[in-house]
Amino acid sequence: MVYEKQGKLSEAAKLHQQALPIYFQQGQETLKVATCLNDLAMVYRKQERFQEAETVYLQSLAIREKLLEANDPLVSESLNNIAVVYRFQGKYSQAEEYYLRSHHIKEQIYESDHPKMATSYNNLAQVYENQGKYLEACSYYQKAIEICERKLGPNHPHTKISKTSYENLLKKMNRGNGERRQ
Repeated sequence: MVYEKQGKLSEAAKLHQQALPIYFQQGQETLKVATCLNDLAMVYRKQERFQEAETVYLQSLAIREKLLEANDPLVSESLNNIAVVYRFQGKYSQAEEYYLRSHHIKEQIYESDHPKMATSYNNLAQVYENQGKYLEACSYYQKAIEICERKLGPNHPHTKISKTSYENLLKKMNRGNGERRQ
């Protein structure tokens, strides 16, 4: 994790790969294996090795779904991580499916105004924007901004990211309206 934070992704991947056989000695399907797989997939994603990240994230999800309750935060995390990879690959309908599954779990776990819900709304907004579903995207950005401002404050990085994304979408929509009128 230290190497990953330092941007030494190759070194981080090697250590995760070395750790897996050690965890496998305790069993092929344990939470430690699932966490190591998740962390390895995250490194792959940062390296833009999306196919490998997808495969490893799906392995982690399968273990977590087998060992944990359906509404466990770690299951939600795995679903969200897979959605991110699909979105980066331009597989927007698959990303939407996984974001929605993750979101539904978060709705069961967290209060409606929890910051994790804001992140979930922002993720959904991004994938709807990518799909050209601008009205849905606007609605979700607005929900994310409202929660962020109330819970994190107007100057928090998450608030600023959601606001900037929303403003950029509005500009894109206005440009599109102007082009259609000409």
